[in-house]
Amino acid sequence: PAHGRGRRPLRVRAARRLSAVLGSVAVGIEHVGATALPGTRGQGIVDLAVHLAEPEITGPTTRNLTRAGFPPLGTEEPAVAAEPGIHLHGSADPGNPVVVRLVPAGHPGWDSAVLLRDWLRAVPEARATLVEVKDRALGEVRSPGRATGSRPAGYASAKAEWFSRSLPVARDWAR
Repeated sequence: PAHGRGRRPLRVRAARRLSAVLGSVAVGIEHVGATALPGTRGQGIVDLAVHLAEPEITGPTTRNLTRAGFPPLGTEEPAVAAEPGIHLHGSADPGNPVVVRLVPAGHPGWDSAVLLRDWLRAVPEARATLVEVKDRALGEVRSPGRATGSRPAGYASAKAEWFSRSLPVARDWAR
């Protein structure tokens, strides 16, 4: 699926549900990831970053999300590996895939996610390079002899490496 126009109703519903469930614990909810970028192909997964008011993610927060249909994701899944301190939850509805990234107050992951999204929206060349990196990594995943349907650590690490190299460029762009 391409850029998130078709995913907008899901994104809006999911963000509203998260806001209702988390209340004042969530100080911001932003759409990040491939479906937030024009002209990119993604997996059709709506990726929402939730900026929390708390410096730590508490048990009640994760229990409330789970009860609302956003259970924790196993961080051993390479396609959804998160940086330390960020907790991942997903949609319990397989027809409406959502990844929720809980980012505690003070964690640099919030600014990085929003900055990279804004930079990629504004700079088509950067977006094209990311698409190339993802396509190349997916090509390696789909090479003969490899199981399909999963994204091994190589896919996630290729993206993580690109984002790590691109973050300083995005910061320069924002200045």
